[in-house]
Amino acid sequence: MVLYSYGRSSGFCIHPIEMKPLNHFLPGRPVLSFGAAGCNLSCTFCQNRDISKSRQMNTLASQATAQILTGTSVTTGCGSIAYTYNDPVIFMEYVIDIAKARREQNINSVAVSAGYILAEPRTEFFSHMDAAGTGYPDLSGK
Repeated sequence: MVLYSYGRSSGFCIHPIEMKPLNHFLPGRPVLSFGAAGCNLSCTFCQNRDISKSRQMNTLASQATAQILTGTSVTTGCGSIAYTYNDPVIFMEYVIDIAKARREQNINSVAVSAGYILAEPRTEFFSHMDAAGTGYPDLSGK
């Protein structure tokens, strides 16, 4: 298997951490957000549906190594890197490499994920995260 999205992103943006589905995690701090093309879900309400469902390689125009991302977080004053815009479990190897590199810079890792992943890789994936939240609304009607 080859992860075509490794080291490539559909875009980067600096957001306030409060835009992430977290509760009182580093309030007032900016977060460097990025994602890749593709998703394991087909949520019709997804605001990033055009990116997350893209099959075009040119959607992954931006390239960044784990070291570049962590360095950018430091230089921009971001206390965290958020893996978002699509579910980060689909580019898990890249996310884990970034999460390992960011530890050296004291940068936090934030996953915005639905959590649809088998138990063994889920344990590995979330062991590298400092915070996680779901970007998906409760559609149960409760």
